[in-house]
Amino acid sequence: MEWRKEGKSWWPDEMPSETEMERCRRNLDAAGWKVDYVVTHEAPADLAGDLCWECNRPFEDDPLQNFLGEIDRRLDFKTWFFGHYHDDEWRDGRHRLIYRDIVPVGVRREDEDREPVG
Repeated sequence: MEWRKEGKSWWPDEMPSETEMERCRRNLDAAGWKVDYVVTHEAPADLAGDLCWECNRPFEDDPLQNFLGEIDRRLDFKTWFFGHYHDDEWRDGRHRLIYRDIVPVGVRREDEDREPVG
């Protein structure tokens, strides 16, 4: 089963271009690869693989997830917030999946009464 249908639940313009990804890298270079928070719809590849498996969805070699995975490996950050997988949980000490929860931007894993999944 194909999960996303082009023009109905997915549009090609959702994907950042190589130019946009390179601009992101340059901006992070300028910031010394250090930010406070990251907010994305999709998860980095390492997390996305497990999440797809848990949702009984195929995990494919997704360029956006791979790009976010690159950023995740290189970036110094406090918390990465992401959605897409329709759940509310900490995936580890720095990655927070958000669906219905309202979470203060400064929240840390130790601030919430939930154990991380990973």
